[in-house]
Amino acid sequence: MTRMTRRMAVMLMATVTAFVLSVALAGAVMTTHGDDMRSKKEFVDDEILVKFKPGTRADVISRIHSRLNVRAAKNMLERFRELDGKPRMGFLKKRGLDRLQLLKIPKTADLHAVVRELKDDPNVEYAEPNFLVHVELEPNDRYFSELWGLDNTGQTGGAADADIDAPEAWDIQTGSDDVLIAVIDTGVDYDHEDLAPNTWTNFGETPDNGVDDDHNGFVDDVKGWDFCKLNDGEDDNDPMDDMGHGTHCAGIIAAVGDNNKGVVGVNWHAKILPINGGMAARKMRWSRSPTPS
Repeated sequence: MTRMTRRMAVMLMATVTAFVLSVALAGAVMTTHGDDMRSKKEFVDDEILVKFKPGTRADVISRIHSRLNVRAAKNMLERFRELDGKPRMGFLKKRGLDRLQLLKIPKTADLHAVVRELKDDPNVEYAEPNFLVHVELEPNDRYFSELWGLDNTGQTGGAADADIDAPEAWDIQTGSDDVLIAVIDTGVDYDHEDLAPNTWTNFGETPDNGVDDDHNGFVDDVKGWDFCKLNDGEDDNDPMDDMGHGTHCAGIIAAVGDNNKGVVGVNWHAKILPINGGMAARKMRWSRSPTPS
């Protein structure tokens, strides 16, 4: 096998490996997302909203309070009066909000068990935890308002909400430094202020010592690898982007979010692994160059 053939084989293997890794990571992201949803505190842990059925007597409600060791009960109609000052009483009563109470239970109580007991009570119309409602999270990055693909308000004349609903997703999760994403393109500007904190570093390598410290077959691959120097006979350990396309793609994926700089990625936090595999792009560029006379 010739040196060129071996290097082409290595490049193909790296591409296939990165593809398999991306599929595995996709599963990991979905699992992480699910775990995050389950572990995220979505309600006040000692409060329950309960709506009693029409005609439920006050003494019956009082006995329910005593049975469940309710520490305090607030009628939500009175709560609205406190907040608004002049609530539309008729409108709210028509919708039964005079029968809606906010209950405070002991912090040591099993909230879900209390909710289940209330739901089973024939005097209760419904009961649920006091869920927390979040506003859509928006970052302070300078050019976020121009990124219509993330949040389209019609700012460029297009159809409003024709986007990926990024702010809604960010209410749930903004990414994770445990997720590694290989960008196989023209390289990545790993020194860019909006990418440097989210660029992967191989801590298994000692920079510039000429030794393959982590024994993965690549010497000093601290930031990734450049596979596209085949015409020079050598690839190398510097995946710096000299065309811009890979950096652009990396920014879409994981430009640092909420740092008051530049743009924001779909992931505010993730690790980008720069891989320069842009030989085809280079050939296209060379083919457009004037032919020497």
